[in-house]
Order: sequence, then structure tokens, then C-alpha cells
Amino acid sequence: MKKLLSIALCVALAIPFFNSCKKGEEDPFLSLKSRKGRLAGEWTVTTYDETSKSTSTYEDDANNDGELIKSVSEETVSFDGSSISMTGKTTRTYDGQGYNGKTSEVSEYSATGATYTETSTTVNSSGTTTETNTGTYTSSATMTYTFEKDGTFTAKRTFNQSTAYTRNETAYDYTNTNEDATEEEITGTWSFLGGNKSEEYADKERIALWFNETKTKETNKEIDDYTDKDANDWWNYNDDDETYESTDNGTYTSDDTEPDEIWQIVMLKSKEMKVISSYNTTNTGTYTSSNSYTSGGSTVTNTDTDTYNYAEEGTTEMSLTQE
Repeated sequence: MKKLLSIALCVALAIPFFNSCKKGEEDPFLSLKSRKGRLAGEWTVTTYDETSKSTSTYEDDANNDGELIKSVSEETVSFDGSSISMTGKTTRTYDGQGYNGKTSEVSEYSATGATYTETSTTVNSSGTTTETNTGTYTSSATMTYTFEKDGTFTAKRTFNQSTAYTRNETAYDYTNTNEDATEEEITGTWSFLGGNKSEEYADKERIALWFNETKTKETNKEIDDYTDKDANDWWNYNDDDETYESTDNGTYTSDDTEPDEIWQIVMLKSKEMKVISSYNTTNTGTYTSSNSYTSGGSTVTNTDTDTYNYAEEGTTEMSLTQE
């Protein structure tokens, strides 16, 4: 009888210990690993759904006409582990100076499945013009997060997208192909957050992420291909073929005291994790970018340094796995 009471006492004492590992709604009831031990390592994102809004403002240089002075973007992104679906709207405001006096440009797009649609409306000194194109779409992406036990992390993301559309005119056929590739690496620090009774969060149910440095590389290749259909007219449209290639490298640094992202970990197992995250990023500083493009057989490289104010907010739901 004493032996049975001893076993029962051991089980009763052990249950609170194991149950303390259960923080998220879908966490395992029992786990021999600590929460930090389960989080540490490299995680691959298998599903991703995000809604975001970002605003960038730039210093208006009176000596440089035609400058972009504000950009506001709203976007939704869904990733199923292999391809991306996106919808978005970007409103750009210019200084209204320069040869065409452009004041604004609104771009809307939808890239879902194999179909891409874009509409662009531009306002300048000549009036308002609107153009809509519909074509084909392909995409791929990878996303990983690596958490170290020392409180640092690295996030790596790659996005590859290609669109193509054709316009048929009386004198020619025109095909535009646009290939975009983006590489992003974020390094920073992370920490578990304490419990919050009023918001019903358990201790270590959430983690905060601070971005110390973000490096980006964006490459673009755009091909304009014309096929002349009227050899008797005065213009050979085949001569209008053009290939435009550019590479843009940027580095953002931040020393914000507030977290850039807060993750609510709904489930954390040894090889699986589900996350609901929110972020609210505000940066003010200097942005340096280099841009190279090839046009007409010549390559031109420009380096620009500008003062910026950047704010972004959004929500994300992710599923992640470990090898």
C-alpha cells in the first residue's frame, strides 16, 4: 500500500512539471525538452499568410527633379511551400518636377495561380493615363528562421517571380517578360516574453524579435519583344526590342527598443511549430543603394544615399518544420 502511495505521489508531482511545458493552445501535453530547446535550430516555413501595409517617405532634394517623396503599399501574400499568391496596391507620390511633371502613380496587381493582372494609373502634367495588362505568372520561394540559444536569430527569404503578357496591335505584336528575384537576410535578437493575465498569454507563449540588420538584393530583368507585322509601313518594329536588367543592393540597420515582430506560438513540438505574428516597424536613418542596368549594350551603375522614414505593420500566420 505504501508503495502505491509513493508511486501516486511521484506521478502527482511530475504532472505539473511536464504540463508547465504546454504554453500554446496546441502544444504537446508532455515534453522532455525545454521550450528554448524546442525552439532552437533552423526552421523551414511550409505555409505563410501575410497582410501588410508600409509607408516610406524620403527627403525632397530641391536640386534633383522627378524624385519619389512618398510610397504607400498594401499587400497580401500567401505561400504554400512552393509557390506564392499575391495582391497589392502601391501609391507613389513624386515632387511634380522634371520634364513630365509626374505627381502620382497608382499600381495594382494580382498574381494568383498562373494568371497575372496589373493596372497602372499615372498623373503628370499631360493628364491621367491608365494601362491594364493580363498575362501568365510563375513563382517560387523559400523561407527559414534559425534561432540560437544565445538569443540571436537569422531569417533568410528568397522570392522568384516571372510575369509575361502579350499585346496585339495592327502593325506589330508585343510581348513583355518580367523576371524578379529577391534575397533577404535579417539578423537580430529574440527573447521569450512573460505572461500577461489581462490578455490571457502564458509565460513564454510569445517571443519578441528585434531586427538589427536587414540586407536585401533585388534583381530584375525585363524584356520587350516586338514582332513587326506590316513590312510595307515606314517603321520596322523589330528594331524596338529592348532588354533591361538591374540589380539593387540595400542594407537597413535599426536600434529600436520596441520589438519588430511578436510571435504568439500556438504550437511548439520538437519538429513542428505554428505561429501567429504581428509586427510594427519604424525606422529612420540613411539608406544607401547601388543600381546597375544594361540598356542598348551599355551598363550603367548609380549609387544613391538618401534619408528615409519607414513604417510597416502587418499580421502573419505561419507553419514551420524542422528536419
